[in-house]
Amino acid sequence: MVLGRPIPRHTHHLADESVYVLEGELLVTIGDRTHTLGPGQFTLLPRGEPHALGPGAGGPPRVLQISSPGGWECFVEDMIEAGPRLMADGRLDPARLNRIAGRHGITYEEDARQGPEPRP
Repeated sequence: MVLGRPIPRHTHHLADESVYVLEGELLVTIGDRTHTLGPGQFTLLPRGEPHALGPGAGGPPRVLQISSPGGWECFVEDMIEAGPRLMADGRLDPARLNRIAGRHGITYEEDARQGPEPRP
């Protein structure tokens, strides 16, 4: 998957998420710390751990995302079906995302910042 825009802070309640960076830089915010991951690096985001993701320097990274147990792909299908209705001011809107995320055991923080800002 190519991560073209920041993903707002959220929590997976049912699945552990792991992300492996194939190309580019991925910004991962856990708590109040943002980590920069490059090609060949990996992060595990355990269920219940709030986090946000975003592209780093040089544009959108290409990553391999795996959730266990499966089912995250159903959320992605619902997001694709909803399309631009999930956006506000050119960004993913947590309140709009929550309209479908709850069915998949995911909660977006509606009062949190949108995710890590891309680095120049």
